[in-house]
Amino acid sequence: VTDVAPNSPADKMWIRKGDYIFSVDGVELKRGKENFYKLLSGKVNKDIKISISSDADRKNAREVAVKLMDPGAYMELLYSNEIEEAEKLVKEKGEGKIAYIRLREMMPDDLNYFQNTIGSDDVKSKEALVLDLRANPGGRIHQQVLDILTRTRFAETRPRGGKPSDQ
Repeated sequence: VTDVAPNSPADKMWIRKGDYIFSVDGVELKRGKENFYKLLSGKVNKDIKISISSDADRKNAREVAVKLMDPGAYMELLYSNEIEEAEKLVKEKGEGKIAYIRLREMMPDDLNYFQNTIGSDDVKSKEALVLDLRANPGGRIHQQVLDILTRTRFAETRPRGGKPSDQ
């Protein structure tokens, strides 16, 4: 096993980087001779049984059933994990003073997300913002995002007994 995505079905079954897989659904794997991916074909969203061990001599081998994720769900999981790691990094390095927003695309739904997030008390209380646009395929909301980021406060409302809010 060369890698295990956090929060994946494999992760939840305690499969770890460095483990050895000996069989898939009863088919023994022979080093370099078995087409591993062929054994997984047609099994998306189904449980597959694997024999796995943390050592090469099968000393601690165990059988586990793991649901094979479809590629779209797997990519979504990787994306979520990437955001979680980036948020954690910004929080640690920024000592809690920096907000983090990731825009997946520059489309209307992303603009709605941006507007809702940038206006939250959590983001407004920060001293700085990291706007992460990595791997963003584009779209047409860049002007609206820039407009929001460059606005200046022109008024503040203070309802009796309530919290002040910017206009």
